[in-house]
Amino acid sequence: MAAEVAPKSLTATATGFIGWVGYFGAASAGLPLSWVVTKLGWSYFFMVLTAAAGIGTALTLPLGGLKSWKQSTEEGTQAVAQSAGEEIADEKPDDHDDSQDGDVSSDGKANK
Repeated sequence: MAAEVAPKSLTATATGFIGWVGYFGAASAGLPLSWVVTKLGWSYFFMVLTAAAGIGTALTLPLGGLKSWKQSTEEGTQAVAQSAGEEIADEKPDDHDDSQDGDVSSDGKANK
């Protein structure tokens, strides 16, 4: 996710930072979780892990609609071009040929 959202020049930095946070979290999770198992038992261990997963999910839900750096810069380019009165062609050509379908004739009418 970090590599897709960051600008191309900062991709390695963003990926490294996210990796560091992950390593730090994994390293610091051992002691508190071992304390939970030792003092409270395995049932509380699984409750703590379930709660942590729920909190993590809740924190990442707002990121679902986040656009990548490429998407946001393309939208900006299109907005500037449209405000200048230029037309931008769609980058994806329409490869679908209706005449290849069995239900449409060459004149565009549906076959019955």
